Amino acid sequence: MEVLVTLLYTLLFIYIIIKSPFFKVEGLSKKLIIVFFIIKIFAGILLSIIYTYHYKDRNLADVFKYFDDSKVMFDSIYNKPVDYIKMMIGYQNDNPYFDTYYKQMNNWYRLYESNIYNDSHTIIRFNAFVRLFSFGVYNVHTVFMCFISTIGLVAIYKTFVPFLISKKKELIVSIFLLPSVILWGSGVLKEGLLLFGMGMTIYFSSKILKGKIQVISLVWIVFSVIIMAYIKFYVLISLLPLMFSYLWVEKTGGKMPFIKYLLVILVIITIGVNIYLILPQYNLLEILTRKQEDFYGLAQSLQSGSMISIPILKPEALCFIKNAPLAENNLFKVPKI
Repeated sequence: MEVLVTLLYTLLFIYIIIKSPFFKVEGLSKKLIIVFFIIKIFAGILLSIIYTYHYKDRNLADVFKYFDDSKVMFDSIYNKPVDYIKMMIGYQNDNPYFDTYYKQMNNWYRLYESNIYNDSHTIIRFNAFVRLFSFGVYNVHTVFMCFISTIGLVAIYKTFVPFLISKKKELIVSIFLLPSVILWGSGVLKEGLLLFGMGMTIYFSSKILKGKIQVISLVWIVFSVIIMAYIKFYVLISLLPLMFSYLWVEKTGGKMPFIKYLLVILVIITIGVNIYLILPQYNLLEILTRKQEDFYGLAQSLQSGSMISIPILKPEALCFIKNAPLAENNLFKVPKI
């Protein structure tokens, strides 16, 4: 039964890829998109197998723990459907009444909670929504996530292929075939939603920047930005200066792009660091400092084997500047095997 349901949804999404004009892309056939989609499904299933037989604590497995928590939310639909709707859209659900649901979950509340939005809520809600169609079959959720992330990757390709006409093959490989993208972007994880939100934001924003202003594009941008804001807000923030820079370069005939990108990035960083003067609750340096504290606390409590030792940050600009070279070095460091 589980295999049959999973296969049926796979075929449904393949049919959508074949019929939808969105997947008609220069230099990328629909057959190849379907191949990438199927590869992602196998990668997503492989990830679930790894977390089943190697990392055996289901309550700590990211691919399962949000899926399991979503059952608590979904089951409310049978007796109190209004509760389900409120929890899904986040309407009037932040009160003691809903703790009867949230306290049954293992991941709605974080062990180390700061003022940053808990992005676990979004992936739990995603799973609670997909349960409307999945009959509780986990791999159906994998298929849904693979399809959504495939849409995002296709959108990224469509955005950049006009600039890289002679490098289509290299672009395909760099977008669709990076091992980390295939694996982590195919499981029932936040990364799949992030790829979707990022791809659709970039694609429809580029259409508007080219003067193709349509209501549907604006709707997709708003929807995608909301997804990114509730998944990884810092990825959204990092995109904004690049999009503003691109607009400036396009409107000025492509002159001095490096200088324009640098100026926009510096201006936005300056605004971001000082925005607390207008909105005290958004002290960027303090938020990042608390985020580090959260990660350290969580890693130590779980005795994570992936934690690396870095200096403790202070909410001061000079501290961040001094630690920037180390952060960049850690980013590109090849791990020891």
